[in-house]
Amino acid sequence: MDTLPDALKQRFIRNAATWSDELRDPEWSVVDLDALRHFDQPALVTSGSESPPFFRAIVDVLVPALPRARHVTFQGTGHVPHATHPDVYLPVILPFLRALAAPA
Repeated sequence: MDTLPDALKQRFIRNAATWSDELRDPEWSVVDLDALRHFDQPALVTSGSESPPFFRAIVDVLVPALPRARHVTFQGTGHVPHATHPDVYLPVILPFLRALAAPA
């Protein structure tokens, strides 16, 4: 948390009640894997090597369910690499987005 900007820390604090409400939703962890298997667009699933272990378990279920998924692990980052390590995040994300925007 020390690497996060103060403004982002404050946003997390302001939204703590919403996050708590989301976790009380009985279906917060339900993912329709069959629907994902029909998603025919490219998907980029990312993770951070320093994220809590439960995130990896989620990625390990999502990636095989998405037919056109690519998985990238950002070494040395946690769950929000776009905020903490944009220098390693952007060189992966921008080419992916540009490829999506390119004419077919």
